[in-house]
Amino acid sequence: MALADVYDALVSERVYKPAYPHAKAMEMILNGECGAFNPLLLKCLVEVGSHLEQEIKGRSGSSIDAMQTKRMAEQLISDGTASSRTLALLEQERIKYQFFASLSNEIQFELDFRSDILTLPEGIAACLGLEPLILHPSEVSRFLEVFRPEDYQELCGRLHKAGKSNPLVEGFYRLNINGETRWHKVVARPLWSDGNSDEPTGAIGKFNDVHDNYLQMEKLRKLAEQDSLTGLYNQRSARETINYALSRWGINEKAMLLFFDIDEFGVVNKEKGHLYGDQVLREVAKQIVEEIQNEAIAARLGGDEFLIFQKCDDNPEQEIQRIFHSLCTKYQGFELTISMGVAIMPEAGTSYDKLFQAADRALYEAKTHGKNQYRIAE
Repeated sequence: MALADVYDALVSERVYKPAYPHAKAMEMILNGECGAFNPLLLKCLVEVGSHLEQEIKGRSGSSIDAMQTKRMAEQLISDGTASSRTLALLEQERIKYQFFASLSNEIQFELDFRSDILTLPEGIAACLGLEPLILHPSEVSRFLEVFRPEDYQELCGRLHKAGKSNPLVEGFYRLNINGETRWHKVVARPLWSDGNSDEPTGAIGKFNDVHDNYLQMEKLRKLAEQDSLTGLYNQRSARETINYALSRWGINEKAMLLFFDIDEFGVVNKEKGHLYGDQVLREVAKQIVEEIQNEAIAARLGGDEFLIFQKCDDNPEQEIQRIFHSLCTKYQGFELTISMGVAIMPEAGTSYDKLFQAADRALYEAKTHGKNQYRIAE
């Protein structure tokens, strides 16, 4: 079946390629460009090659008759490569697979890494606007409209890295189906044809539409990560996010952690009430978001304490001054000033705890020297 599919894909016109001539298709198959096949099957292919070529060129309306097919099957059995029961069981399994795949909403797939062929059930392929057999998927534009190229490459990379002791690969990816992008969960595993080789020869798996559940989980995750008042990160999620960023950076990366609070905020709450105080905190959070870098991490740690973590250059003081002065402003007649402590990485440390401790000490120094200022940790 695989050999027939490969030959058919080569000699047929597809949206991603023209039809190859019979001779070219035979050459590619026999040279191993489309995967490895049993030598006996290749011998059979060569023997019926002239019939195939006649059919393609339209010079013959007849196909290989039943007697020829029977002789080929008998040859397979007589050579000891397969029994009649084995062939019957294989055909039965193929029919079962196609039947259940057609009833399911799952997108089942099979990858052959050696020939770089992606196989889909016919019904699923039709729904996706794809061919059931896709040669070199990463080069087929229609396929890449459904599955983004970077996501496809990442999934293939994870399948190649999966070990035999723990072969299961899971993840969430967005698929564009009929013009609508929806989240799907993939469950897949690599396949090995050689028990002694660690390099997989292919993979099987399925995608399930989990769009609604995924969005709900993302909403709950964000609620767990966010400060409910300001929408910034909360203390726990800020720590985890910064530590994750640090784990991916090089040892020479430059960054700064800014830790600050609002001067005389207790007086504001006492004189104007906590509702007004909450409005002030939201205004400060809004100002932070407008002033920081796109990849910066901003958090409210509690009360009137805020944190900013972002990359910087070798001379960060100009950026520190800009952020500091942008946060010292007026809100509904109230003069907002802050006291800030700054820790520079790597000089003050390369972990969240070290940087935060250094910034905390610098903040204490700023407050003891009159507030409304910033200090950089030595």
